[in-house]
Amino acid sequence: MNNDPVPVRVTLESRQDGGKSERHEYRGTFYRKPNAFYLRYEDQADTAAYVGTTVRWDGRELRIVRRGAVEGEQSFAAGCVTTGRYRSQAADLELETKTTVMKADPGDWTGGDFPLRLRWAYKLKVNGQSAGRFEIKLSLREEQSE
Repeated sequence: MNNDPVPVRVTLESRQDGGKSERHEYRGTFYRKPNAFYLRYEDQADTAAYVGTTVRWDGRELRIVRRGAVEGEQSFAAGCVTTGRYRSQAADLELETKTTVMKADPGDWTGGDFPLRLRWAYKLKVNGQSAGRFEIKLSLREEQSE
């Protein structure tokens, strides 16, 4: 796999406390750097305002950074507790994440074959209070030229 940006279709599925799954689709760009893979996409599903999302995966830790109408940082690593933040005009929240599952398919993504999938589960505290258990699935497939 080379370092050229690859247009991708992003599917993000989330479930809280075993409830109904929510699914969102985006167009993004996937690229590889020497020690990590990156995904960038725009999220305008919940608001008319722009939010740019960058996802970084290094084979052990997943980091998500959002910038725009809302801003946030959140990291996930199996068996670890990490801290993060979420900011909007309405709130500034401290996040504490205990990641219980982190799985990449296929393997460590070194081949870069599509589709690529990440799955993780975590317990979230917001400002010190339990906010539930979350399960996330992130799938990427190469965007087909028309």
